Amino acid sequence: MSDRDLSCAYEDNLAEWWEMHICAVDGEADRTRGLWWTLDRAGGASSLHRVRQTEAGLEDALRQCQDDAAAHGSAIWAYVCAYATPGDAVERFKAAGFQHTKRFDVFAHDLAKLAPVKRPKGMRIERLDTMERFSKSVPHPYIGPITTANRKRALQATGVLAKERPEDFMAYVLSVDDVPTSTVTVFRTGEMAGIYDVGTLEAARGRGYAGMLLKHVLYEAKTAGAASAGLIAVAKAKALYERVGFRSVGWLSFLYYSKTKAQARALKG
Repeated sequence: MSDRDLSCAYEDNLAEWWEMHICAVDGEADRTRGLWWTLDRAGGASSLHRVRQTEAGLEDALRQCQDDAAAHGSAIWAYVCAYATPGDAVERFKAAGFQHTKRFDVFAHDLAKLAPVKRPKGMRIERLDTMERFSKSVPHPYIGPITTANRKRALQATGVLAKERPEDFMAYVLSVDDVPTSTVTVFRTGEMAGIYDVGTLEAARGRGYAGMLLKHVLYEAKTAGAASAGLIAVAKAKALYERVGFRSVGWLSFLYYSKTKAQARALKG
C-alpha cells in the first residue's frame, strides 16, 4: 500500500475506534454529513473524523455538530488528516472556533515478516475480556488509577468492547511479578490493525516492556488477518515505535471545540 493508502486506512480505523468507544457507553453515530460524527450524550467528548466535504458543506456540517454538542453539554475532539477535503480543512475548523492543539505523525508497520516473540521469565502477557482487575489501587497502565468519572467511563467502554467484539477488539496486558505493567489495545478493520492505549506504569518505564508487548501484539494482529498496523505517534514515543518497525506515512491534526471553559476543565480528568 502507498503511504497515502496506509494513512487513510488508519484514519478510518481511528474514526471507528472513537465511534464504538463513545457508543459503548452513551452515544450515537452519524456518517451522513460528509464526515464521521459521534455524539456523546453524557456530556463528555464527542468526536469528529474523516472529513470529506465541499467548502460550503463543511461549514454547514460543523455548525450542525457544534449545535448537537452544545445541546448535550459535550465538547468536540476532531482529527483532520493530511488527505482531508477541502485541502484547507484545518483552517476552516479554526475559523469555526476550533482550537488547533497538536499535529501528530501517523506511523504504519508492514506486518508481513513478523515472527513470534519469546517472553523473558517473570513476565506474563494476557488478552483481557474484562477490566475488573483495575481500580483506584490497581491502576490501568494507560488510563491510570480509576479515580475520576472520565477514567471510569474509559475503562467501562474498553471492558464492554473487549467482551462484545472479540473478533476485532483485542486488549492486552503485560504483567511483571503479577503486577499489570504495560498495556496495548488492537482494533482491526479489514487488513489494518489500529494500535491504541500503549502505556506503562511510570515506575517501570524505560525497561523495554512496552516494546516487548507491542511486538507480541503485532504478531497476534498478523495471525488474525491484518497486513498493516497504524498508530498516532506522540513525540516521546517515536523512538520506541521506530525500533519496533513503524515509519511515518502521514499526519493528523487534532482540534478541540468547547462551548464553555467549564467543559474543558471537566474533560481534563
